[in-house]
This record gives sequence, structure tokens and C-alpha cells, in this order.
Amino acid sequence: MDLKQGEIIFKQFETGDHAYLIESGRVEIFHRHKNGQETCFAVLAEGEIFGEMALIDSNVRSATSRALTDCKLMLINKEQLLDKLESSDATVQMIMKMLLNRLRQQNQANGGSTFDNLNSNSVIAIDRLKLEKQISDAHQNNEFKMFHQTIIDLNTGIICGSEALIRWDSPKKGLISPNIFIDILEKSSMIIPIGYWIIEECFKHSKLLRAKAPALNFSVSINISARQLLNITFVETLKTLVIKHGVNPNNFKLEITERVLIEGSSVVDVLNSCHKLGFEISLDDFGTGFSSLQYLSQMPIDYLKIDRSFVMNVLKNDKTKAIVSAIIFLSKKLNLKVIAEGIETQSESQIMKELGSHFGQGYLYSKPVELNKLLEIL
Repeated sequence: MDLKQGEIIFKQFETGDHAYLIESGRVEIFHRHKNGQETCFAVLAEGEIFGEMALIDSNVRSATSRALTDCKLMLINKEQLLDKLESSDATVQMIMKMLLNRLRQQNQANGGSTFDNLNSNSVIAIDRLKLEKQISDAHQNNEFKMFHQTIIDLNTGIICGSEALIRWDSPKKGLISPNIFIDILEKSSMIIPIGYWIIEECFKHSKLLRAKAPALNFSVSINISARQLLNITFVETLKTLVIKHGVNPNNFKLEITERVLIEGSSVVDVLNSCHKLGFEISLDDFGTGFSSLQYLSQMPIDYLKIDRSFVMNVLKNDKTKAIVSAIIFLSKKLNLKVIAEGIETQSESQIMKELGSHFGQGYLYSKPVELNKLLEIL
């Protein structure tokens, strides 16, 4: 949002539907009295947020804002802001409401002399908000793509499936590392619409991949976050998408991480519902988190993925080798299939096969590639 010097951004007593982050320039916050006089009580610069009070307490604006110079603002919508507040500690929420009430009262008593801004240090991580807005824009502009990394049957060397991986192809910056945006995406409300987009893309891709190589019984693994699983509409929407695209749930794995397991029984119920639909469940990064082994007996897990951190050290460290052997032994006793993740050398592939891993995934076989490239490989 670009503004010229002197332009009014919002007026006091208006309802608010956006807060604003100043990306460049300066903004004046002032109170306009009944006699027409103005009292300025804040001048804000780059990196500061204003206008959030009316969003948080659903009240009218208590001041007017104006561009002091030509400036560029980033809009922060109400849902995005409240999402952050609602996910905070209950005590923090209570303190926030008390502070807002006091600011309102003081503002009225002083004729509008209280700064209508809760700065970035006390409320919001600015960089995170910026990135969330960029992620939202990227989704609207169709900048996300689905890549695939092949999964190999270690006993036959044949491709048997792939893990679908979202990638951000920015027109300005090119491919953006998933390390930059995945964690923020999974913890924001955007994971719901983007998550459903991912599932639909995987359904579409699966039909093309299976048609290309029908003899392979190709399976696609879809990463699912805790926030998606806990969304009340997840299972029903999944059913709807299965019918819409005419796919067989047996051809897909829903891949979760150990972090999901701390959500307890609510996640177990959802996973059981997904399992009944026909989806297989794969537990990713096993051994790197904090989950209890009891989850392996409580949850409908079909596959265990051994993390790269174990695979890369299995030839270098006897203790690591013993841990990997124990994981594979336990998995087989529980009738779980094992996928060794992050295999980069032939030696790693060989040792994981010898230890009993069923499948392998990693740069030795293929980097994550776009759909057309995977179709060529098949």
C-alpha cells in the first residue's frame, strides 16, 4: 500500500479491519478535537505497527493517522492478528485486554493523547508477520509448486512412491528455501487453505504418475501438520476431495512428525478416521523428537521414517548403528515398514538395506523434482 505525503490512512471513530506495518516512510498519529484543532501524540517510522487496537478489542479507532512523508505500508488483516493473540498464553491475553482497556480510558480522559500503538517488541514479531503476508500473497499469486522426491524399494531398487514437497517459486527471488517458510506456514492459519491446496495437487499428480507407470503401484506421501489435523473440518474435507478427484486413499500416505503426537487423543481420533478412509499413516523424523513409544501402539501408524541424522552416522558411530538396528527391529515387531530418509551415498543405502530398512529416500536416488521431471524418470 503506497501513500503520498498528507494522505489520511484512517480516521478516529471508524471501525478497523486492518492494522499497518510501516515498511518505509513516517506516519503521524493524532487526535482531532471538536474545534478542529489537532494534537499529535506519536510519529512512527519504519518497522513499527499501528492501528491494531481496534482489531484486538473490536472497538472504533481512537485516533487518526496520516502519512507524514511518502510511505509504504503493509496491511495486516484482523484474522492474522487475532490468530497470534488467540494462540498466546491465557495470561498474556488477559494482560493485553487490561492494557487496551486502560489505554482507551486514558485516551478519553486526555482528549486523545494516548499512543494508539502497541509496539512490535511487546506484541508481534515483525519479520514473522511480513513473511506470513508474503506467504498469503504467494498463495494468491500461484507461486507455490509441488515437487516430489522418489522413494525406493531397497530390495528391488525400484521406485515405489514419492514424498510431495511444497516449494515457493518467487518471481523476484526464485526458489525460496523451505527452511525459511515451512515452520511459519505450519503454525499460521494459512496452513489450512494451503494445506488443502497441497492435498488437491497431490491427488492430481498421483493420477498422472500412476497412469505413467501403472505396474509400480505408485504411492504419494503428503505432509500434514498438527494444525491441519486439529481443524474441525479436516476429515470431512478430505472425504470431499477424495470424491471430487476420484482417487483411492490407499494410494496415499499421510505423513506426520513426532511433534504432532503431543496433541494426544484428539490427534489419535483424527488419524483413526483417516486410516478408516484408507489412508496409510507415516511417522516422520522418528527418534529426533520427544514422543513416547506408547504412541506407536496407540496410533494407526503404518510406516516409520528414520531421520537423516541417524542415517548419516550409522557407518561412523557404533551407538548410532545400534539405535537404528533397535528401531528397525521394533518396527518389524509392530508390523511397521521402515523408510530410511536422507540417503546420499551407496554405502548408506547398503547398510540400511542390511539392517532391514524396507525403503530408502534421498539425494542418492533423486533430489526433489517437479512433476514433469518425475514423469520422465518413471
